Parts: sequence; C-alpha cells; structure tokens
Amino acid sequence: NGSFVRSHPREIPTRYDPRERPWYVLAKNNPSRVMKTEAYPSLTTSDINIGVVKALLDESGKIFGVVGIDITLANLTDYILNFQIKPAGKIFMVDGNGVIMATQEKGWQGKEIKLYSKELASSLDANNNETTSVNIGGQKIFVFHQNFSEQNWKIAVLIPAASIESLIREAVMWPVVSLSLSLLMLSLLTLALLHKFVIDPIGKLTEDIASITSTGNLDGKIDIQSHDEIGMLADSYNRMIRALGETQNSLKEAEKDLTAHRDHLEELVRQRTRELLATLDDLAAAKNRAESADRIKSAFLASMSHELRTPLNSIIGFTGIMLQGLAGPLNPEQKKQMTMVQNSSRHLLSLINDVLDISKIEAGQMNLSPAPFEIRPSIEKVVKLVAPLAEQKKIELLMDVPEDIGTLNTDQRRLEQIVLNLLSNAVKFTENGRVCVTGRMADGTFILSVTDTGIGIKDEDIARLFQPFHQIDTGTTRKYEGTGLGLSICRKLLDIMGGSISVDSNWGHGSTFTVRIPVYNGGDE
Repeated sequence: NGSFVRSHPREIPTRYDPRERPWYVLAKNNPSRVMKTEAYPSLTTSDINIGVVKALLDESGKIFGVVGIDITLANLTDYILNFQIKPAGKIFMVDGNGVIMATQEKGWQGKEIKLYSKELASSLDANNNETTSVNIGGQKIFVFHQNFSEQNWKIAVLIPAASIESLIREAVMWPVVSLSLSLLMLSLLTLALLHKFVIDPIGKLTEDIASITSTGNLDGKIDIQSHDEIGMLADSYNRMIRALGETQNSLKEAEKDLTAHRDHLEELVRQRTRELLATLDDLAAAKNRAESADRIKSAFLASMSHELRTPLNSIIGFTGIMLQGLAGPLNPEQKKQMTMVQNSSRHLLSLINDVLDISKIEAGQMNLSPAPFEIRPSIEKVVKLVAPLAEQKKIELLMDVPEDIGTLNTDQRRLEQIVLNLLSNAVKFTENGRVCVTGRMADGTFILSVTDTGIGIKDEDIARLFQPFHQIDTGTTRKYEGTGLGLSICRKLLDIMGGSISVDSNWGHGSTFTVRIPVYNGGDE
C-alpha cells in the first residue's frame, strides 16, 4: 500500500510513494528474480545509488511488497571528484542511460548528459575510446573517454582546446621570439652593409657623373677609393675623362695657334708652310687620338654596362627576395628602405641601357632583326606595361588601334622600345587628363600617334628636343627624372628603320608625337 515497513534513517525525512520508484517497478516486473537497478539519484540524500531488490510473494504468488538494499556510490563519486586534471579540465561519469553519476560541474549530478551538451552525448554514444572534439558554449573541447562494458558506464575527461594551445604557445614562444630577433638583427646588418658598400658608392658615382655631364668640366674626378667593381668603374671613368681632357686641351691649343696666325696668313704663307704642315700633322694626330678616345669610350660604355648590370641585377634580385619575406619578415620602415633601393637600382639600370643604346647607335653597331609581326598585339603589350603607372597617377590610358590593322615587317623589339619611350614620357609629363595611342595605315605606311594632355613643349625647345642628354626640365629643382636620351634614341632608331618622328605641341595643353614607318622595312645592317 506504499508504506515503509523498515528503512534506514534519512538525513531529510521525505514522503513519497515508493511504488513509483525505479527499484520498486523493476522488482515488481521481475517477481522471481533478484534484480540490480541502474544508478539513480537518491530522493533523500545528494548521493547516487544502485539498488538490489526482490519482490515478496505470498503463497499464491501474489506480490505483497518489495525488499531492497541501497548501495550508495558516494565513495566512488567523491574519489572521482578529487581528480586534478592538467591542463585544467573536468570529469564526467555517465551510466548507460546517459545520467551523470559524478562530475565537477555543480548542479549536474543526477541529470542527463544530453541536457548539458547534445554534441557531448553523441560523442559518448559512439562507444569508442578515441579522442574527439566537441563545441560546448562556443568553446572547442577535447574529449577523452573510456567505456566500461560490464557496467555500461562511461568516464570522460573534458579539456578545453585553449588550455592545450596555451601550453603549446608557452613551449614554442621563446624559440620563435629568439629566431625573429636573430632574423631582425641579420636584416639590419645586411641593410647596413648594403648601404655602406653598394648604395652609398653608387649614389656618389651617379652624383659625380651627373655633375661632370651637366657642367662639362673634364677636370672633375670621381673620388671612390674602394677596390670592388664600383671602384674599378670609377677609376676607368676617371681615365676616360683625363684622356678626353687632354684631347680637348690639344685642340684648344691648336685653335689658339691658328687664330694667332690668321691675320698674318698672307705674309707668313711661305714662312709658315712647313709649320702649317706640322700643325696639320698635329691635328691629324689629335684627330686620331680623339677617334681612339671615342673607341675607348664605346668600349668603356660596353664594359661599364656589363660590369654594372651584373651587380645591379643581383641587387634587384636580392631586394626582391627580402621584400617578399623569403629571408624573414621586414618592418614597414625596412620595406620602405628596400623598395627605395630596388627602385633606384632599376632606375640606374635603365640609365645604363639608354647610354649603351646611344653608344651603339653612334658607333654604327646597332643591328636590327626585321620580321613580320601583328601590329595590334605588339602595341597592346606596351600599353599594358605602362598601365600601372597611369593608374597610379589616375590618368586615363586609351588605345585606338583597329583589330584588322594587319602586320608590319621591321624589328618588333625596337619598335616596342620606341612606343614604350613615347608612352612613358606622355604619362610622366601628364598630371591630369589622359594619354591616347592611335594607329592607322596610309599609303603603305604605318602611322602611330601618342597624344597627351600634359605640360606641353615650348616652341624654342622643340628644335633641341631630339638632341642627346637634352631635357626640358633642367636645373637643381627638376621635377621629372630622366637622362634626356629617350627621344634621341627613338629618332636614331627610326632613322635606321627608314622611318621618321615628328612632334606637335601646345605649351601647357599637351603634345602629340607621330611615328611613321614603311609597312615593309628590312632595316640597315
């Protein structure tokens, strides 16, 4: 009738109907057997119990009661709760029905594990002993669990991933910091050595050459005392300057002598015939020396271009490696400095190539390689090379060349060099507006025009525009960089190719450069 006949003393007296309890129902459903219940929370204590029960039958086999023994698991749960997990973690012991028998999470003992985390419950139901990971409350948790087949219980250890990652970070932090500091020191040392042995000497060499070129003072000297390639280059340049100076002085002395005798030539013709012949011999010798000096200059420029381009390409390559972070990370200031080194090296390499081209042309050593090629793809390739600079200055770059314009038989590389020079100049001298390149055919001639809305050219400057080393923007406050060789090279190349170049400009409103080349041109060898 639901009354207790005998019972152990309870900590908290509680009235309830035992016939609704799992142990009573289990014994009633199995009247002939002694049964063991699943673990269940006690109603009178905070413990988890296991019951051993047997139904009581009268002589007719009718159940008139149930006798049971509660076995508390307090010692087991207390033992588990005293475990210390490192790194910081938690323990759950769960029975076969998913009820939490023991845990260090307060308030969850006796409740179902799926209420705590459905993902954790599914992981434990997988019935394997592998390590898994679950997400509880937005936190990644590693789960290590063991199944006990005899009782169908499971014990699981939960360790946050953050705790493991913290241990890993502590283990690797100092080696990484040490390596980073070492790479930083190495980068600073490399940058310092690069400045001392490469950048500073090259800067001084460039400055001295520019000073001698602009002033025409052949008494100047490049003062670089190093014994490397740059020092050898400076020494060779000094020898060339001395040779040119001696030749110039000889010519000046001869000119003075001729001027002094000009007024008295009629009276002194017979007397000075032999002297004049000797003077002519001296002039011939001076001419030979000048021609020899010119050949030395050409040989020097060829040697200089090779000796300079090799280390410059190495500098460009190594700075590229450092800027890509392949030799270690760079801070913003280091990236800025290395970018300046790379840009300066590329600018110097461009100057050397221009000087070499003008030297080859003047020495008659410029050979063309004519061959038929499609005009539009060639022009389009050059436009794509200049596009980044135009985008950087926010200038509109347009191309108007018909798809079916056809082919041209000339040296494609030299034509692209001419177009690149014209487009680069147009973008360089244009601050706002647009640059447009157009192409058309007319009477067997390919006509290409480059039009800009830049600063334009004054009428008095147009006559000297195609002279070597001539620049519109001169002086110490120059705004635009360059050697003044680009347009001179364009005209000389077009002369060799049988073409021509002309310019039409409006000062302050822009310029148009027009190139004309015969459709079939074998070039001069």
